[in-house]
Amino acid sequence: MGYAFAAGLLSKGIVTADALAIIEKNPERRDFLAEKTGAVLFKELDEIRQDYTVFLLAIKPQDADTLFSTLNQQITKGSLVISIMAGVTLATMESGLPSAEIIRAMPNTPAGIREGMSVYFGKDLSPDTTTTVETILGAVGKIVRVTSESMIDAATAISGSGPAYLFYLAESMVEGAIGMGFSKTDAELLTLQTLFGASSLLQQSNTSAAELRKAVTSPGGTTAAAIGVFDERHIKESLIDAFGAALRRAKELGES
Repeated sequence: MGYAFAAGLLSKGIVTADALAIIEKNPERRDFLAEKTGAVLFKELDEIRQDYTVFLLAIKPQDADTLFSTLNQQITKGSLVISIMAGVTLATMESGLPSAEIIRAMPNTPAGIREGMSVYFGKDLSPDTTTTVETILGAVGKIVRVTSESMIDAATAISGSGPAYLFYLAESMVEGAIGMGFSKTDAELLTLQTLFGASSLLQQSNTSAAELRKAVTSPGGTTAAAIGVFDERHIKESLIDAFGAALRRAKELGES
């Protein structure tokens, strides 16, 4: 995800390579990032010797405490820290980084192709800070600002985990098509183009998902037969319950 942001910021000319520093411990990954971005690469955070004013924390949550102790030596009062760590609360970050202005954000994996969905929250943000945050997050897709931190967990359940839900559907469609006699190649083409086309239609249409679904579902037709099975097995209710499970887990991670 860190690379997605670096690539997005550079491709849109928001930052130049010489103004962007990336911390990466893995030597192979560091070489890859140096080649792909041209940014300044460091193995450890404490190697930085110049001043940076904006920090994006794209690390594992379990590494947060170690990072905070080192990062405190780098930031100055008013530095902006944007965290995309799942489950690490604003209060935890404010305690660990008392001099910084903290933003908590949740992007998703389509950020890697600049089609991500990011949700963010921060307290009492100035117009300048808001512009900076939305410029950075907007480099990889669309943005929603929420009015309470609890909505970050809700966004994690819907948009953060959401790509996996679509991949799960695609996986099922491919397996179903193969079971009907299609080759794996043709099954994947049928599935991927159908999902891409349907998603594009939904995005470009002024019609809701429910209305589009009804328009395709002719009474007594093939689609109605499939939707009938979904309804009999309470698929919609099961999906909503699954989103709730993801939300509960996101909250648990924040409490651990």
